[in-house]
Amino acid sequence: PGTPGGRAAIAFHGAPHSFDKLSLSKIGTGEGVQAYGHGLYFAEKQGTAEAYKRALSAHSIEVEGKAINPVKGSMEDRAAAWVQGAMDAQPQNPFQYAKQQAYSILGKNSGIAEQMDKIISNWQMKGATVKPGGNLYKVDIPDEHIAKMLDWDKGLSEQPKVVQDAVKKIYPKEYANMLKQESLDREIKGVADSYKQEGNKSYIEAIRNAPPEVQAAWHKKVQEYQTLTKNYEFALPSSGEAIHRNLEGRLGANENVASFLKANGIPGIKYLDQGSRAGGHGTRNFVIFDENIPKIVGKE
Repeated sequence: PGTPGGRAAIAFHGAPHSFDKLSLSKIGTGEGVQAYGHGLYFAEKQGTAEAYKRALSAHSIEVEGKAINPVKGSMEDRAAAWVQGAMDAQPQNPFQYAKQQAYSILGKNSGIAEQMDKIISNWQMKGATVKPGGNLYKVDIPDEHIAKMLDWDKGLSEQPKVVQDAVKKIYPKEYANMLKQESLDREIKGVADSYKQEGNKSYIEAIRNAPPEVQAAWHKKVQEYQTLTKNYEFALPSSGEAIHRNLEGRLGANENVASFLKANGIPGIKYLDQGSRAGGHGTRNFVIFDENIPKIVGKE
């Protein structure tokens, strides 16, 4: 898969819409949060994209082969909403689950729950089915582009060269100190962690377990770090996330940040997904600034 002679990663995209080509013009018509930058979002983990598809898409209830179209606000409309909501729990039988939930939440003697029970039971007698909404897209993202992405979770020294070069443009005088700051931060935390004992809630508490000479050297490193950072009116960004946040402050909207990064040869952002973040490794999500980079290879 991917470009001729090149390798590509397989990723997934869940959306409420059906289309044959990815487009940046669709941004804002889905979840709309764009928490990790402005662009098209993809997940290495298929389940992540499927969860977004379910969350963003309405489910269609079909009775005798036709989708129902209840009057808005009617009891039938309310019953349909309960069945559609039941799909989020992925039960074996969403109709039965919806009825059980209605009685559980509204009460066993609720007249509304009884009315919805009758409506849903009538649908069941007619062989009703629920057709999941939305679409799941399988895409190829060429490795050559992934290799150039801003890594949200990595320090400046671990970023691709194209990212480091872009940061040098923004901070030509401060760049060396940014790398020094990152190195000191890693060293300070690493030494303290090596002496951490049960019950220690801070690095200060942990370092007290170290020999006196180690404590003295550690505090000297902390002073060096504090001296380095207080020379600036703003915090120097030392991680992918911090770089992006800093650019937001300078350029305003996320869309402007994406344009700047793209203009400097950075095609997107990669970050560990929720299930991988705690361990510091695993599957990732991608934010891509160019709609022509990912290629759709499957749709369901």
